[in-house]
Amino acid sequence: MNKFIIEFEAGVGLDTPGVVRLLGIGRSTYTHYRSAMRPLPDYHRKHMEVLMRVSQKLLRELIEESIDG
Repeated sequence: MNKFIIEFEAGVGLDTPGVVRLLGIGRSTYTHYRSAMRPLPDYHRKHMEVLMRVSQKLLRELIEESIDG
């Protein structure tokens, strides 16, 4: 398992389907990253790092826009 991804999921409070929609990547690709079958590209890691650093209020708004909206 990719520890960074597990921490990201916990930090943003989303499961795999939610993260896939938030990041806009394919589920099978994300599953490969999550299981460490494929390396996580730097651009995805940077995107995830930024999402973990924004305020909870902004994070919820971004999640609502990309997942619920």
